[in-house]
Amino acid sequence: MNKVKQNWHKPVTQLLASARLHRLLVWSVVLTVACLVVLQSGVSITTKQNADIVGWITRLQELNDAKLSRQPDNQPETARPLLMPWRGPVRPMPLEPGAAAVVYNIPTSDPVVFLTIDDGVVQNPEAGEWLEFSRLPFTLFLDDHAIRNNYGYFKRLTDAGMNVQNHTVNHARLKKLSFDGQKAEICGASDIFANVFGQRPVLFRPPYGQFNDDTRRAVLDCGMRAIVMWRAVVEKGHLHYQFGKTHLEAGDIVLMHFTKNFMADIEAFTAQANSDHLRIGRLEDWLK
Repeated sequence: MNKVKQNWHKPVTQLLASARLHRLLVWSVVLTVACLVVLQSGVSITTKQNADIVGWITRLQELNDAKLSRQPDNQPETARPLLMPWRGPVRPMPLEPGAAAVVYNIPTSDPVVFLTIDDGVVQNPEAGEWLEFSRLPFTLFLDDHAIRNNYGYFKRLTDAGMNVQNHTVNHARLKKLSFDGQKAEICGASDIFANVFGQRPVLFRPPYGQFNDDTRRAVLDCGMRAIVMWRAVVEKGHLHYQFGKTHLEAGDIVLMHFTKNFMADIEAFTAQANSDHLRIGRLEDWLK
């Protein structure tokens, strides 16, 4: 029983592998039967006819794969993918030049939601495997103090299509620091992440959601264009909404953390995003 519980949250790689193997076996049987029927009938096949048969079978396989990949919304829940990326047009939010915007959501009617994951304290192997497999455009707001002993864990996530953004060097309470102190925390993290991950952050999230005018000045001086807040939080397997909301809406920015509850949190977010018919957008593309 314990073994079943441990394996319940395994990535869907095994299921996909089984499905591919099943389709391969089915088409192998079809091809074998077709060949036996032809041999027993004594009918000779020209090279062109043989090529036509192979092409026909290949085309059927392509159609079958295309049907599986479309994942229409009227499929049963068990047949749907966990989460789907947004494939539609991107309409960037206009940002005021010369100032670091403070953003809680992206104003859009497109069915897109943005998941951001903070800190990096808990580096759960199962969570890492899930994120690598999903290859979804999540935004990671990391603080260097939490991740410096295991940059490789997060480098694998950037290789899977996620972006690392700035959450300070030491998860500092910025409002207690001077302008120079804030700038050291913010610019310092950008310098480190540019060196480690090969890309300088363009977005900033203040630890504890606390910031002031000095923070906005420092963020701009450190080369970032927006302070990113949130409209919903996922914690201990539940979503908590701001401003009296009861569900996710188009353009919402959602906050999660790298914690021991990551798999329960991502499951809760997945269920809600699918229930609200939302797809995952890349936040960096919408804040330019």
